[in-house]
Amino acid sequence: MAAPVMSWLELAVPDLGQALDFYRAVFTWSSQPIAPRAHPHAWLTGNGVCFGGASEHDGKEVPPGWAGFVKVDALDAVLDRARALDATVLGEPAALPDLVRFCRIMDPAGQPLGLFEVLGPGPHDPLPEGARDPIGWRQLCSPEPEKVAAFLTALLGWEELGAHDIGPAGPYRLLGPKGGQAHIGLMRAIPGEPLGWLFYFDTPDLETSLAAVTAHGGRVITETMEVPGGTLISHAFDPGMAKFGLIQMPAPQG
Repeated sequence: MAAPVMSWLELAVPDLGQALDFYRAVFTWSSQPIAPRAHPHAWLTGNGVCFGGASEHDGKEVPPGWAGFVKVDALDAVLDRARALDATVLGEPAALPDLVRFCRIMDPAGQPLGLFEVLGPGPHDPLPEGARDPIGWRQLCSPEPEKVAAFLTALLGWEELGAHDIGPAGPYRLLGPKGGQAHIGLMRAIPGEPLGWLFYFDTPDLETSLAAVTAHGGRVITETMEVPGGTLISHAFDPGMAKFGLIQMPAPQG
């Protein structure tokens, strides 16, 4: 069985066409419209990998933003385990026939997490060997990171793979599949900063991408920062006010 990974994202925006044009300009993503649903929807592809979907909502029931979904082998069993670990399951699983079943939960500290299982071939296929993941990093700011770290390791079979000291927010925990690479960063929320997930998208040239954010109706909200290992990051809003991160990995050595 494959280790659970957060391999799929969903974007909710008030204007789907505007969002698709924006992300195409910033990250050179492509998109594919999906057959009619309750809301206009499209698949998203970056670095040659289909990694998510985007849908149009008026913002009243579904606020603008990105949501992450972890791929699991047996959704019902994972949901039962989530309940036993004091998570809240948000409704019954839904399905896209012959593609996926999915459901969302609230972790014990009150932050949402999506789960899905694959029913058949589709855009959610595993990352091809050698492909560069368009989702460069996944980060969760939680009011109770210790509790959430224990929850995620018990629910998904992940483990803590290291930590960085980041001062007042305490340790920045690195979690991922056992024996694998760090998959997410988990930190304590700093007072005044929003709780929840933040997804960083891979770019080979951060400054060019930030210029495209501004030129295409978005807003850059932090200056470029260098984090351990020489990685460069920044944060921005898209035109629909969905927050996201940008990440430029250091060039390979040798």
